[in-house]
Amino acid sequence: MKIKCVSLLLLLISSNHLFSQSDYSLGVSFGYGMNIYRNSNSTDKNHFTFKHPFTANLSVKLIKNMDENNKLFAEVFYTRKKIEFEYNLNEPAIPFKNREIIGQSYDCISLYVGYRKVISGNALSTFIDLSFGADYNTNVLVSNKGNGQAQDELDGTVFYENYGNTNLGEKSYTLSSNIGAGLIFGTRNQYEVGAFLNFPFYKIQADVSSYQYIWKYEDKQYVHQLNYKGQIYYPSIKVTYYIF
Repeated sequence: MKIKCVSLLLLLISSNHLFSQSDYSLGVSFGYGMNIYRNSNSTDKNHFTFKHPFTANLSVKLIKNMDENNKLFAEVFYTRKKIEFEYNLNEPAIPFKNREIIGQSYDCISLYVGYRKVISGNALSTFIDLSFGADYNTNVLVSNKGNGQAQDELDGTVFYENYGNTNLGEKSYTLSSNIGAGLIFGTRNQYEVGAFLNFPFYKIQADVSSYQYIWKYEDKQYVHQLNYKGQIYYPSIKVTYYIF
């Protein structure tokens, strides 16, 4: 009698575990996106140009299956976001070319909650996601690379001075939203591919960053300065595999 009771209890626990898994789905994602930076300060476009570098992201998503077409989900993201701009000397009076690319990278950890609408198909299903969440951002890396070359014979010495404040180590808290759409496929709908846009409500930088270049040639001085504090819009492509 004891053995039968234990067997029945194990069966009930096993059934409950399977039922719980059918109510939820757990997915792991890898993505690649473009960083589109919007500076809230004025930009000297004759000497400074913001670039659109690509960076990777990882996430884990837990979906609550309300029914076949309606889902609720929570998602934890790790994203490397990057501000990048090119500096160009671009002074006709100085017979010298100088270009530099400056990068400012952030580790971003985010938590989102959202709603998914699924439109079922025969072989493929489509989905639309909308979510809102909070981000914790840390400025972890600053990079600088470039080159210079004289165009003509110089008539004197070119003096060069550079100053930058990128607030390395700064931390910020922001709110943002994600909107996306894509395809679901596989024998148990375990794969999905989608396109997403991360839309920030606040600036990723806690403080204004700045770069200043001073050039002196033939008794003349040229000052180029950039102050920047802004938002990063992040469109990306993401592939997801669902463990269950």
